Amino acid sequence: MRYPSLCSINNVSVKLLLVGLLLAHTQAQMLNEWLLHKHIAGRQGEGEAPGSLICHPPLMLAFQALFLLSDGRTCEQMNGKWKGPPEAGISGAWPKVAGFRSLLVRPMAIPDSARSALRRVSDLEIMDFEYPGTSLFDINQRLEVFTSPLVESLVKRRHLSKDTQMISLSAGAFEGYWERPFPRENTQFRRFHSQGGRIVAIPTMYQAGFHCSYAKLADGELLLVPLAGSTNVQFMILLSSIEFRDGKPIRYIIPRHDSLTGLLTLGKRQLVELQLPKMQFSYAVELVPHILNDLGLPDLHSEAASFGRLSNETKLRLSSMMHTAAIDLDESGINVVKQSYRGGEDRVRSSKYNGMKFYADRPFFFAMLDQQRVYFTGEFWDP
Repeated sequence: MRYPSLCSINNVSVKLLLVGLLLAHTQAQMLNEWLLHKHIAGRQGEGEAPGSLICHPPLMLAFQALFLLSDGRTCEQMNGKWKGPPEAGISGAWPKVAGFRSLLVRPMAIPDSARSALRRVSDLEIMDFEYPGTSLFDINQRLEVFTSPLVESLVKRRHLSKDTQMISLSAGAFEGYWERPFPRENTQFRRFHSQGGRIVAIPTMYQAGFHCSYAKLADGELLLVPLAGSTNVQFMILLSSIEFRDGKPIRYIIPRHDSLTGLLTLGKRQLVELQLPKMQFSYAVELVPHILNDLGLPDLHSEAASFGRLSNETKLRLSSMMHTAAIDLDESGINVVKQSYRGGEDRVRSSKYNGMKFYADRPFFFAMLDQQRVYFTGEFWDP
């Protein structure tokens, strides 16, 4: 009879220990903007969308709603996942975050305590998932009104069935003007090197001779473009680095940093000549099951789910958790109503020294943030 060697036993023990440490680390991870971006960006696969988008305040509030209704092990799994309750958006008129969030549950008696708990966090609504009728249309209409016309209908009839129990919806769009608008006559088709290796001509904005914060990073380049209405909120661009083979670019590596607010102190103001693509697209993602599992929250959608603060009589689990965001970036700003724009003069400004060149002509990461919070993150891959 052959017995396993001590070396084999030790190898198995080490592997089990590593798995245990990995699971413990996943459980301990806090829900922050970087962690959400890491697991959501590219989940659908590059090539299926021009890029990824996440509007963080409504998504964090959606998680908060689930936490407030949970109990038992589900509550313990979510407890400590964030430092404090997320705020709805940026204070002041501009810039701002437009958000929508709603928790849909199958027909049941909802206690007043549950509605009261979610009063500042999310809507709590009844929906007959097998026969949704006009309620499905109403939900998607409100989603568009409260966010952006670019946001597509998030819930479709094919997502619903008699087995659907509870759906979490969140959506958002960031709105803001450039501190210095791009002259429209400077916009023209310019080359963009896509992640798939194609070189395509896309509408690209241009301006020169204005001051931005710039930094050369180990894995790319950083530029902070100021927005009007607030001296704190910045539009961050992290330009990808290039991997070469035989002198030819074979891959673009988008920088991903776990402390985006920490990057704000790295830039130094200097004259810049900037090319930035116009962007207009929406991005939707389903967090059940894979992303919730990656975030260390499998109980939310499994049979082990416990939402006793919502109902002690009806067994509930999260059937779907969908998030969508939209961006319309042009010469005026980000998701602004074009007719109401009253920015500075829209003309070409010349300078004998136009500054260093920052051309966003290959895949890049972008975000809207201030020193305290990240409001929006995205990546632009392949127009």
